[in-house]
Amino acid sequence: MQEPNNILVIIVARIGDTLLATPAMRSLHEHYPAARITVLAHPARKTVLENLPFIDELGKITKKLAPFKGHLPGKPYDLCIVYSKDTALLAYARRVSKKVITFRHDQHEHLPDLECVTPPSEATHAVIERLMLLAPLNIETQDLRVAYQITEQEKTWARQWIQEAFGRIPDTLIGIQAMSFPTKPYRNWPLDHFLSLIERLALQHKDTAFILLGDHECRDKTQSLVQAPGQAIANSCGNLTLRESAALMGQLDLYIGVDTGPTHIVGALETPMVAIYHCYHPGALLMPLQRENLEVIEHSAYASECSRETPISDVPVEAVFSACERQLNKAGQ
Repeated sequence: MQEPNNILVIIVARIGDTLLATPAMRSLHEHYPAARITVLAHPARKTVLENLPFIDELGKITKKLAPFKGHLPGKPYDLCIVYSKDTALLAYARRVSKKVITFRHDQHEHLPDLECVTPPSEATHAVIERLMLLAPLNIETQDLRVAYQITEQEKTWARQWIQEAFGRIPDTLIGIQAMSFPTKPYRNWPLDHFLSLIERLALQHKDTAFILLGDHECRDKTQSLVQAPGQAIANSCGNLTLRESAALMGQLDLYIGVDTGPTHIVGALETPMVAIYHCYHPGALLMPLQRENLEVIEHSAYASECSRETPISDVPVEAVFSACERQLNKAGQ
């Protein structure tokens, strides 16, 4: 195809799935540096794409909004990449773009102006899978890192929040994301395991403070951690915006989290991290790639079988503690 001047990317997904598409967006920018790249994302998730240098315009779209958009004459985009099989989103893409690329799905085979890429036939890392949509454009990349950008203003705010929360800047600051989203609770490592981990880390490292991270769903459920005797613990769950939470993550000496959106955000930062993945969604397919200061705890290493019902409590506290110690020792904490 002729080199495009205007490119559209549509990604209506959760936080993690949105971030996993950022290597593809960056690759588009690098391959077509003169093109203007617009990204339309879910209104509640597009904030994770703010300030990225390879996105020229960031907007919002949903399956419900799509049928009402793009009905003016002409097609303002030369190329559109759609990370969805939703018919309404694809119909919108076809109205506004001369060329549309998406993954093959039976119900879309008959649609004109649609180039379909066959999804991988075997388990593939999510970043590499999303990059597959660039194959028709002969775009390849060696840069598989997910992207997130914290502003200087956000960094300043985060340091002030920590000072106010603890009355000081602790020598060792550890963030804990104890809960995934409600529809996948089997990903959640037990709170009593986290409590044991907190106690061991605080005993090993003087002047250690902990920040509990998450949305309003986890605030009441994590109160047992806040009440741990003798520990400096601040519960930020439900009190901060997503970008404020991310700014705090950038100030941590260590992040410990289950498989969920904020863990993907930390994967884009320099923060040392320990990530715990349930066997049903293995870290080998989701973990940050080309990332230093990372320890992946695979549930499958401790489970004799695997289904959604397989308890992630099988992952022992000792395994997570040892991983945390390796990361903190690397940083000299």
